Amino acid sequence: PIVNPDGHIRAETGFWWRKNLDNANGVCYPGQYWTTPGVDLNRNFGYQWGGGGASGYACDETYRGPAAFSEPEDVAIKALVESHPFAAVVSYHAYGGSVLYPWGYTATPPADGGLMPAMAAKVASYNGYFAAQASTGLYVTNGDTCDWTWGAHGIHCFTVEMGSQFMPPYSAVQGLWDENRPGALYVLNIADQTGRAFGPDVTQVQAVTWTNGLTVTAQISDLGNGGQVITAAQLFVDSLGANGSGQPMLPVDGSWDSM
Repeated sequence: PIVNPDGHIRAETGFWWRKNLDNANGVCYPGQYWTTPGVDLNRNFGYQWGGGGASGYACDETYRGPAAFSEPEDVAIKALVESHPFAAVVSYHAYGGSVLYPWGYTATPPADGGLMPAMAAKVASYNGYFAAQASTGLYVTNGDTCDWTWGAHGIHCFTVEMGSQFMPPYSAVQGLWDENRPGALYVLNIADQTGRAFGPDVTQVQAVTWTNGLTVTAQISDLGNGGQVITAAQLFVDSLGANGSGQPMLPVDGSWDSM
């Protein structure tokens, strides 16, 4: 879903625009600073709303609104998240070439055992961006999407700042999609077992069946995250079993000695 359809349409007409068009809550009169009505929807969520990482002045670009969830767009996202058992949320923005994770309101790392930093690093290994905690890698924010998603519901959340332009032309869409598709598919792939972010990726799996058996080859790499040497691999068919209960795989070159 596009969270800010009205603001998006305004940007399409050539305005440098980030807020919605709510002129009731975001009243701003000609001659005032910025002179842009509306509310910054990524400062209007209910977790840590109202702090120093957002503005209380309606004409500012980061105006947070008169109250948390004052805007119908954010209320709709709130209802969507609270009605589905999401394992992860990815919020796409422009621009900056970064994969950010909570917290935005403080430099204190999230208490998740390093899982979101590991997931962010893996996503960044696919799109070539840099991974960082939002408050230290970009700037302090309050009331943003990912802080609320993680803080209120414990759902892993990432803000992906795409590309190098605040308002990229439509001709850039395909390139941005190609750039970010692998990372999005990665999040989907591990959503049921997010702890797999700490381990290597298994790609390029090929299976060949023959009369008396099955031959499976795969590429296993930890280059995208951690850089740990791979020491073993197991094959499971149909369902994943306990560690040690799978069919041991053999390294093609005869030695488990690299990432």
